[in-house]
Amino acid sequence: MGGVIDASATPASPETPPNASFESPVPSGRLGLAVAPRGRAVAWRFGRSAGIAREDGAFARNNPTPAGSRVAFIRNRGHLRQVVSLRPGRAYAVSFLVAQRLLDDGTVDRQALQVRIGPRLIGDFTPASTADGRFVRFTSDAFTVPDARPRLLSINGTNRKRGEDTALVDQIVVTG
Repeated sequence: MGGVIDASATPASPETPPNASFESPVPSGRLGLAVAPRGRAVAWRFGRSAGIAREDGAFARNNPTPAGSRVAFIRNRGHLRQVVSLRPGRAYAVSFLVAQRLLDDGTVDRQALQVRIGPRLIGDFTPASTADGRFVRFTSDAFTVPDARPRLLSINGTNRKRGEDTALVDQIVVTG
């Protein structure tokens, strides 16, 4: 599943999952996309139509990347996942930067996302659309876990309106 992060290592400190800004791998080709990339350096599992986009590629060229030169994309019902280790009884939250994909014609996608720890829904939202394609911060609801076993952190596209919608994600952090 990728790397395991331990968000309980230091009290009330943010923990950055491996490859949280999606700088690996480097997408190639004229579209600048790596759909469902695999490998140890990737650290995330991408499903369906999700992956990593270069800032000058087809999916991210109109959205200024907040850190580095790549972001994750979640298109339609795509998703990204990583295993996290959390301490029982401690309050946690997941936050990340997110943008609706700004298209070449100036229109903006309307992708809705759900954030889960295991099967538990901790966030259900539609990121704000901005005219300039900038990223905004999302923070999940606070949550706790009953035991120390690893949990699957997932960010899922819902594609509620059943069109072609894409959200861009960067700088994922688990705070607790």
